[in-house]
Amino acid sequence: MKSKHIIILDVVGLAEGHLRKDLTPNLSKLLETGTLLKINPVFPAVTCAVQTSMLSGFYPDEHGITGNGLYDRSTYKVSFWEQPSSLVLKPRIWDLLKKKKSSVKTAVLFWQNIMFANSDIIITPAPLHTEDGKMTEWCYSKPVGLYEEIANEIGEFNLMSYWGPFASYKSSEWITKSVCLILEKFKPNLLFAYLPHLDYSFQRFGPDSPEVLNDVRKADEFIGNIVEET
Repeated sequence: MKSKHIIILDVVGLAEGHLRKDLTPNLSKLLETGTLLKINPVFPAVTCAVQTSMLSGFYPDEHGITGNGLYDRSTYKVSFWEQPSSLVLKPRIWDLLKKKKSSVKTAVLFWQNIMFANSDIIITPAPLHTEDGKMTEWCYSKPVGLYEEIANEIGEFNLMSYWGPFASYKSSEWITKSVCLILEKFKPNLLFAYLPHLDYSFQRFGPDSPEVLNDVRKADEFIGNIVEET
């Protein structure tokens, strides 16, 4: 018998209007035995702030992640997409669970500000920048070597498919495959994963475009693959 898991997927851009059988059959099937609830967004409604609020239960002015970019008043510099967990000023759900029951196993994939976090299993983009201006695509992972192990099985993660002009469903496809492998290998009690591809699709093509609807179908397909693994 397969183990049971709690899985939270952040599918950015997915809307209530997409939840219909002809477009999202896997999600529609889940709704038949589940419940649809709404949450009020925080301000600013951007990736880092929203995800940290979801994981901590605090507003941005309390947990400290007030946007995707940060201004350092001491150095007069602006930086974007800083990943260290130490920037978050409040405990997140895995911190609270560990205090209550140390045996609980958690995993978090591709959410923001999770480098060096207290979760047992982590994968997140961490490209390496060299002095000559070049970049090597890489992901930080915990346990050490987990990303390399997964990459050997499904190929390396392509950062260009994750954000920017070449962003596509390929990023979510890779994350989905890694989720399935982690469910099989580690069987975490609680897993968070971020499926990002709809975000750029909406920005480029508009909410009712054929391209967006195709990417919504892809998202539903990926969710179905994860459900099958549980």
